[in-house]
Amino acid sequence: MQYAALSAVVLALSLPLVTHWQAASPTGWEAIYETPLAVFTVGGLLVAGLVIAARSLWLGVFVAYLAAWTPWAGQPLAFSVALWTALGAGLVVMISLCDARWQGWARRGLVGLGVTEALYAISQVFGYDPLWFGWQRIPSDYLTAWGLSRYPSVHGTLGNPLHFGALLAVIGSLAPGVLLPLFALAVIASRSWLGVLALSVGVLVRYRAAWKVAPVVLAILGGMHLIRPFELSSFWERGRAWVLSLQDFRWLGHGPGSWWIEFPYRHVRIESSAVYYQAHNEVVQLAFMAGVVGLGCLAGWLWSHRRAFGGSYGGAWAALGLVCLGSFPFHYP
Repeated sequence: MQYAALSAVVLALSLPLVTHWQAASPTGWEAIYETPLAVFTVGGLLVAGLVIAARSLWLGVFVAYLAAWTPWAGQPLAFSVALWTALGAGLVVMISLCDARWQGWARRGLVGLGVTEALYAISQVFGYDPLWFGWQRIPSDYLTAWGLSRYPSVHGTLGNPLHFGALLAVIGSLAPGVLLPLFALAVIASRSWLGVLALSVGVLVRYRAAWKVAPVVLAILGGMHLIRPFELSSFWERGRAWVLSLQDFRWLGHGPGSWWIEFPYRHVRIESSAVYYQAHNEVVQLAFMAGVVGLGCLAGWLWSHRRAFGGSYGGAWAALGLVCLGSFPFHYP
């Protein structure tokens, strides 16, 4: 493995010396493809994929695949997607290398951030948002702009209540049981049905004695229904977009960053008031951008870590999986 990594580094450094480059275009995002920076970036990502593969095979293969796709994708966001994917995969590997004590501290830190967000959300319920409006009450025109005549917009510090509810549901599935009421109140206040369902599933998976937690889950679902009755209209509309994307499926995908550029043009085939710059389904978006290779890497990674789904993190995994099927947590701005 050391010789393979060294060979990859030498190859990456030598590519600009043997490649003919045109003059960079004075306008447009194409300029980055016409400079040695592109080759250094791709070469560096290939090396990163090789290093990551030494610890996590499927993550490393996925990073290397996106890196190899990037020069041919012709997408303005291709480099950004490949770079952030490599950074995220590297972070996962770094955490996995930590011993149980440090992983425990990371978990407590994440739960602490979730508690802070939940408490901040409670202040928004009472009409205060210090980071956005100082110590005055939330102006009524702001509520009107969000279409909220009765309830303030509860979004924590994320600026989007649906994103807030979904992420807090995942963290709440990790938190000690004594903190569950706080997380449940914050998620319900966000008025995100996806967040409420994710938290409910996470709690049921984590505490396998379902009859003990069933009243808690029913209370969470009932409280949400009082604030926002359950409906599926948005789900069916997104489902039509998912079917449309699968009709244009390619075995190798359309390339990293392709959804944001290519799919809105295809979206005119269906009658919809919304334009989906995100698929609101991470699996569908992965299939569109990376094809069977991306799906295969995802399946391989999940299978190789299947034991984690039955441990103390099982509830959080279940909540995150549900969020991934109804939102885009790995693409939140």
